Amino acid sequence: MRVLLVHPYCTEDRLDGADLWAMPIGSWYLAAHLMAHGHGAGVFHAQALRDCPERFSEILAQARPDLVGFSVLNANRWGALDLAREVKKAMPGLPVVFGGPGATFLWRRFLTRHPEVDAVARGEGEIPLLALAETLEHGGSLFNVPGLCWRDRERLVENPLPPPVADLDTLADPAEHFTFQHAAMSRGCPEACAFCGSPAFWGRRVRFHSPEYFVRQLARLSSKGVRHVFVSDDTFTLNRDRVLETCARLVSARLPLTWCAISRVDRADPEVFRQMRRAGCIQISFGVEHGDPLIRARLGKRFDDGTVERAFSLALKAALLPRAYFIYGCPGETREAHEKTLALMERIKPLAAVFYMLAVFPGTALYKECLEKGTLTEDAWEERREDVAFCETDPEMDCLEMAERGAELRRAFARALPERSLAAELEDGPDTGPLRADFLSRLAMTFDHGDYAANPDVHGAAEAAERLYARALACSPSPRAFLGLGARAHRQGRFSEAERLLREGLVHAPEDEALHIMLGAALLALGRSEEALSHVLRAPGNPDAARLAARAREALERVRE
Repeated sequence: MRVLLVHPYCTEDRLDGADLWAMPIGSWYLAAHLMAHGHGAGVFHAQALRDCPERFSEILAQARPDLVGFSVLNANRWGALDLAREVKKAMPGLPVVFGGPGATFLWRRFLTRHPEVDAVARGEGEIPLLALAETLEHGGSLFNVPGLCWRDRERLVENPLPPPVADLDTLADPAEHFTFQHAAMSRGCPEACAFCGSPAFWGRRVRFHSPEYFVRQLARLSSKGVRHVFVSDDTFTLNRDRVLETCARLVSARLPLTWCAISRVDRADPEVFRQMRRAGCIQISFGVEHGDPLIRARLGKRFDDGTVERAFSLALKAALLPRAYFIYGCPGETREAHEKTLALMERIKPLAAVFYMLAVFPGTALYKECLEKGTLTEDAWEERREDVAFCETDPEMDCLEMAERGAELRRAFARALPERSLAAELEDGPDTGPLRADFLSRLAMTFDHGDYAANPDVHGAAEAAERLYARALACSPSPRAFLGLGARAHRQGRFSEAERLLREGLVHAPEDEALHIMLGAALLALGRSEEALSHVLRAPGNPDAARLAARAREALERVRE
């Protein structure tokens, strides 16, 4: 049987458009599981079809599937419904199954209100989807497909859930077949945050891949050219020994790959952070959520400010970029409580941050509470919108005021970034120089030509970049820092200085293609075309190098004429 797995489009834009293109790791696992049992499987990200869902018929014609499965989150449920209708227009008899958290928690509504959805697979998807595919291919009763919800004439049937996969290592590794950038060593979270659907979806039990499986997966991705991986575990640092073994294996493997992870402030461990950094981790995120301890506790985060401050300090000392998640528009949030978030942010000094207005999602404790109070009904999900902000359910809250609080948090974060970055205190040890230089030069890049350079609320970005590059070189001869300073000198017309910096960089990294390309550009600007050509030819296949090579050859031809 051929199964097409689709990640539907979201209907609303994001502050960072890249967020719309993240593919859940579960889709790759489902496809690999089907393939391991003799079925054909393809994965398709449908975000590009947001404004033209009718073109999905072209994808169906090419894939010729026998079953279409949609990975449904709350945010993309309307995209899933749009595309499911296109399936029924193009191939009326083709079965459509929804899965994922959004489908699990709204399965009855999907099957009651939307005839284009034939079935919903609740919970963890590998066992239900494989059983459904084999039932459809070989015949049999849908009553025997665990976790499946479906229509038996006019009656809705809810089959019992299967037990969760006990040993995650028994699942086929999707990296054998696919290339992706999101990975996970575990499934589930033991905590019970009020705004999160994980407790209801996974049951608060955590299962793990072995370090061997996880590192082998990253090695396969690396061999396919992946250079950065987003590790999506709810709390990567949950099991200390497992993390340390994983890091030791990654250090031994020497993969040319960096990664980032998510932790909790009450799971901060200095030795774990040091080993994660040595193993290629460059960023760690923490759910701070709010500056008011009472509101944090109301959200399910029961830790004090001191615990938050310690976690961010330890991460920074280990040369891990500390990133904070904040939530505003929370129950009981007064102006005074909001000021506490601003004050805590100033104390912990995150170098990256994400700010969300609190939303109420099906499957969460907060959603259940709103239903019980009558401040929200399930009919809200029939509106063509991605989510419902909590402030919409509380008549005492002003959503416009909450939105302005979010904007204020973003401005305060951005304006403090240059000074905060330049004052970052990293652990100074006998073997930490290269790691500190790597950290500082990466941070410099964000001010030079990355997100912070493009943010109008970040003042003095160019100066911060130059000082961070210089500080990186004071730690270790970082090729990235030489490149950054050389490129800045080149942009400012200081071509001889650019040449000096780039040549010095090549002393330490003689095979670095980016340094050769930038040096070629500087030499070309100095009128030394033949030298320029010799350097850009060191980067075959690079389009920038090809353009510079063409210019150098044209200049040499003019000289010969």
